[in-house]
Amino acid sequence: MAISQNVLIVKYHSGNYGTWVTLGNMTNSDINLKNWKMREYQSTALVGTTWTFPRGTVIKAKSLLVVMRLSGTGINGSSEHGIPVVQSTLGELGHIEEKIVLLNSSNQQVDELIFRYNNPTLYSGSTPFQISMQSPLANDEALERKSVTDSDTAADWKIVKSSTTIFAWEWVPLDTIPPFKVSNTPVNSAINVAKDAPVKITFNEPIFAGTAIQSVTIKDVNDIPFMNAQPFVNGSELSIIHADFENNKTYTVNVPAQAVKDAAGNANASSFTWSFTTIADQTPPVNLSRLPADGEIYVEVNALVLAQFNEFIFAGPPLQSVTIKDASNNLVENVQASINGLSVIISHADFENNKTYTVNIPAQAVKDASGNGNAGAIAWSFTSIGTEQTVAPAASKLSFHNAKPAFAQVAGQDGAVEANAIVKIYDNITLNTVLGTASATATGSFGMMFNNTSSQQIVYVTATAPGKTESAVIPLSATAMDSVLIVKYHAGNYGEWLTLANVMDHDIHLTNWKMSEYLNYFTVGTTWTFPSGTVIKAKSFLIVKRTDGSGLSGVPATIPVVQTTLPFDQFREKIILLNSSNIQVDELIFFTDMGNGYVWYNGISPFLIEIPSSAALTNQDGFERKSVIDMNTDADWKIVRSPNSPIKAFEWAPMLNPDTTPPEIVSITPADGAINVALDAPLIVTFSEPIVAGSAIQEVSLYDGIFIIPMQASVNGNQLLIAHPAFFSGWIYTVQVPLYTVTDTAGNPAVNPLEWSFTTAILPPSISPIAEKILFDNSIPASAVVKSIMDGAVEPNAEVTVYSMEDRLLGTTTATANGTFEMTFNLTSSSDLSRVYLLARVPGKAHSSPTYLPPF
Repeated sequence: MAISQNVLIVKYHSGNYGTWVTLGNMTNSDINLKNWKMREYQSTALVGTTWTFPRGTVIKAKSLLVVMRLSGTGINGSSEHGIPVVQSTLGELGHIEEKIVLLNSSNQQVDELIFRYNNPTLYSGSTPFQISMQSPLANDEALERKSVTDSDTAADWKIVKSSTTIFAWEWVPLDTIPPFKVSNTPVNSAINVAKDAPVKITFNEPIFAGTAIQSVTIKDVNDIPFMNAQPFVNGSELSIIHADFENNKTYTVNVPAQAVKDAAGNANASSFTWSFTTIADQTPPVNLSRLPADGEIYVEVNALVLAQFNEFIFAGPPLQSVTIKDASNNLVENVQASINGLSVIISHADFENNKTYTVNIPAQAVKDASGNGNAGAIAWSFTSIGTEQTVAPAASKLSFHNAKPAFAQVAGQDGAVEANAIVKIYDNITLNTVLGTASATATGSFGMMFNNTSSQQIVYVTATAPGKTESAVIPLSATAMDSVLIVKYHAGNYGEWLTLANVMDHDIHLTNWKMSEYLNYFTVGTTWTFPSGTVIKAKSFLIVKRTDGSGLSGVPATIPVVQTTLPFDQFREKIILLNSSNIQVDELIFFTDMGNGYVWYNGISPFLIEIPSSAALTNQDGFERKSVIDMNTDADWKIVRSPNSPIKAFEWAPMLNPDTTPPEIVSITPADGAINVALDAPLIVTFSEPIVAGSAIQEVSLYDGIFIIPMQASVNGNQLLIAHPAFFSGWIYTVQVPLYTVTDTAGNPAVNPLEWSFTTAILPPSISPIAEKILFDNSIPASAVVKSIMDGAVEPNAEVTVYSMEDRLLGTTTATANGTFEMTFNLTSSSDLSRVYLLARVPGKAHSSPTYLPPF
């Protein structure tokens, strides 16, 4: 019979997760187990092994101690949770029957555990109880005491089961006390607190995120929440990541009830609140950028001139002494400087053409809210544009097609605009809204696609050549140009031919139409004219043949075949289809990289199909257009490989079986409203059929309630895939997929936009990066470096992420097995170049608390 309930046997396991016994101290005082013993019996009276606790073994008040015979996953995490583990030499612990007795230093029995299966006499006699088992303990089962009350009956115990692990270091009944605050940083009523000072609260035990973790706030004296604040749990600390506070301002931190909990699930019952005041600002405004940029050329004569700073600025007395001078030190007239938020705006008379000018903002011309002025003058130079206007685009060489408004196209042939000009398409003659922009080639050709769902029937085209002013505006009407596409191409065992498709509802006469085959970027090799009277029927085909082959066997009589003198190539080709007005209608350009340094330029074409040597076409292969929608990209095409049967020139599925049904969403992953989502869970939208990227694929967004998360959308088969950095633990994320993100292969767009949300799992945090082992070098902001200088800077193989103080993602890398890493990133667009912060994450855990790094 046990004489005391001070120390109890509370858990027992012998199986998949090790072999161990857990003891619990029920009292409010530590208990020294010097000369205490455990005894394992073979029967009622026959002692198997008696084992004495090591000298100095102490079981803490209201805590646990693990007696381990064999290690296993059930022991993992004991030290992190402050639970000591002692190695025993007890005999083999059974899962069919066992009797274990705990003896104090006076050799008195303190507690016992006796169970048996299918043996009514074993362990009978003087024992106060036996647990009669219906079956042996399985390898994934353990015995666990139900409560802190010891009734010395079998009813004290229950069997627990887990397919993952059973931890020896946790026993919920013992812990009923919520975590309490030990300290907070900054201390209450602190003054002169740095803008980037860590904000955290330390508890008496390890904590985890509670249900109210996202309600932690930092507010100013006007009760306005500080938006860039996010709580993170790490060990016994709750840290609040934040952007820089404002200077000389009082903030109040509130950690509400239920924000954190301990391992037993006890949450803080009341809130924790404290306040502090930040240091007065002693740093002058920092000039971040200038317009025009220093050294910029081709600046418009009426260009906006400004200097932008890292904080709100106000006028200092010298602001009226701002000047703009030419290279001869002549002042530009009507210069007037004013303040607008973060910027100095400098109005001026028009510059003269082709002159270099220097702007000078004197010292103390601007100051911040605390009165700190710029210590030195700010000066930079630029050169104005020349007087020559760009030649207007050649209307006869432009085309605007609007048959599919979601994929409206404007294209220019060679010579449509000046070489390397920037071409802009506007919605009206006043040039209010730019619909699209393209860079012309060295031969003055260009192509662009834009979403014209507003059904503009006239657009306005300008060009701006390097060093010249913008051209006059050329109006361009949408044309109902007959749409003929090159849809198949083969040069091999099945003949040499290409197939044209008339996707219109009427016949098209090809008299005076041509096809040109190019030798290279500059040189047309052969131009061939269609025979007079050639007609391609509505919704039908025409085959242009150089040599016969089995691909032409069985051509229906309704499909004409015309003989050409054009040469066809298997490895590189550029073929242009021209209508009777010599306007380019379609093209096929491909190049196989054979590794010999030969370069095939795309010239007028808006795309080039590039093929690695490993995927080069063979005599049994050909090209085939995927759909009737011409998006002028290499994604329009696929390679068809047919070694066992001929590729037929007169068969093209998109024309024979037109598809007018848009793709439908079959499923989304994670599901809308899903919880406990893994931090690296894939984001997938699955459709009812194969899809291709649409015009709005770059507009897919991922939002965490505060920030837009960097991501990349792509398509694979019938799935839209959204790649993303690891999510944060316990956050709500929303995905938005706009209209025209994807289409099916026939060009039908998904008809409805999509939005869904989910919540990520709450996981224990990873260990924070160790600042003393990491170097931050920002001496060259465009290539700033963060790297470890010692092993163990982060946990082995951790994902390390660097953020600016505006919470902008700067870079991500994976550490080595030794916890080392290095990354380079561009810091020039950050308002605070002096600091960054790091997060680390290992698989199965949440992100760590932030580690802030000043430069070395």
